[in-house]
Amino acid sequence: MDYSSFSAKKVDKHSTGGIGDKTSLIIAPIVASLGLLNPMVAGRGLGHTGGTIDKLEAIPGYKTSLSFEEMKKSIEKVGTFICG
Repeated sequence: MDYSSFSAKKVDKHSTGGIGDKTSLIIAPIVASLGLLNPMVAGRGLGHTGGTIDKLEAIPGYKTSLSFEEMKKSIEKVGTFICG
């Protein structure tokens, strides 16, 4: 994934997942609202608590599998995405 064509600064918020993994859902829109680009590719199946993607898939209608084109469109439109 190459975001070099976007002039905005890019940031990464990495998570170890697990029980305390609630910050990604809060941080992503906050960072995007500040004009920073925050593409997030998250994992699944992190033990008994599940990963970020497992949690997001519990939300009806949330799409966790994005093509590179869909990721680019999301970055252009809202500045962030969280996918698997």
